[in-house]
Amino acid sequence: MNRNILKGALATMLCALMMVTAIFGAALAEDSTTVTEPTNSGMPEDNPLTSENSINNLDEIARTLGLTDEERELLTELDPSEQVIIQDGDLSIREGLGEGWRNILLLGNDSRSLDDNGRTDTMIIASINQQTGEIKLTSIMRDMLVSIPGKSAKNKINAAYRFGGPNLAMKTVNEAFDMNISEYVVVNLANFAEIIDSIGGIDMDVTYDEMLHVNNILNYYKEDAEKNGLAEGKDFSELDQYGENIHLTGQQALAYSRIRKLDTDYKRTERQRDVLVAIANKLSTQSVAELMVTALNLWNNVRTNLPFFDAVQLGIKGASAISGGVEQFRIPADGTFDSGTYDGRWEIHPNFSKNIDLLHEFIYG
Repeated sequence: MNRNILKGALATMLCALMMVTAIFGAALAEDSTTVTEPTNSGMPEDNPLTSENSINNLDEIARTLGLTDEERELLTELDPSEQVIIQDGDLSIREGLGEGWRNILLLGNDSRSLDDNGRTDTMIIASINQQTGEIKLTSIMRDMLVSIPGKSAKNKINAAYRFGGPNLAMKTVNEAFDMNISEYVVVNLANFAEIIDSIGGIDMDVTYDEMLHVNNILNYYKEDAEKNGLAEGKDFSELDQYGENIHLTGQQALAYSRIRKLDTDYKRTERQRDVLVAIANKLSTQSVAELMVTALNLWNNVRTNLPFFDAVQLGIKGASAISGGVEQFRIPADGTFDSGTYDGRWEIHPNFSKNIDLLHEFIYG
């Protein structure tokens, strides 16, 4: 294989795996009048929700963080009777969709490990055209109320992974939006900072206001880590400059990706896309040997049913797509849902028919 093609393949594959964390906030849709930054969905990597020494203190944690009963429930062990087992051949695949497109579900999991089925704060459909290498990303709002197969009552879509792992998450998305997803990648969000640090950080443009928000979140990370005895070896250095080509450490990049109150959803999505491009740019400077080491290290931090070299082949087809631009969409789309507080919890009620049409038009044209 040509050296440059291999470099591009590995870099693109790494970016695809990093998408889940780099675009962490794109699927969030809380009520802006009630959510403050940082929120429980913007917790640091080793935090009281995931640290082993604090698991028995859930009541205290819930009070400290102001968690809802629903959010606290998601932190407790799932009763085996609530689990939904979905076989690989029962994913409700919609046949006859656009030829040449491969849809993969990217999941960002906040559990203690990749083997735990916690809530998925990020759900993204990555659509890859196997002929052209074109990549399209569709963020799924986590608070969207849907029917989850095997559950009698409707639930937020991010609960599907908790109840039945990646197979139930894929089946839920397929049934809700007439999709054909049978492949997935799960990334534990706790690994994001280490992944960025492993490639030497990233460089990107940062505004003055963004710098202030990053430092606010970093201070939160630091205080929480120190409180739980998890600060050793972690760099919570604040940003002391802003402008073009500012170097970010892993923790700073994580904080940047989780800015939620500064501006609009669209700007957040743009910011997270910029992180992805910065990662791609940094990876492009690595040698083939360095890329392979990074790829193998990252591969050990994901859960997927994609074979390693299959992912590399996808990377070959999309090697130029990341830097050339990635189209993005979000469901439910603006103007196609109602939202509000129902029985004490924030929910999004979509018009499924409209969103199915818009999603299919976005992916397949």
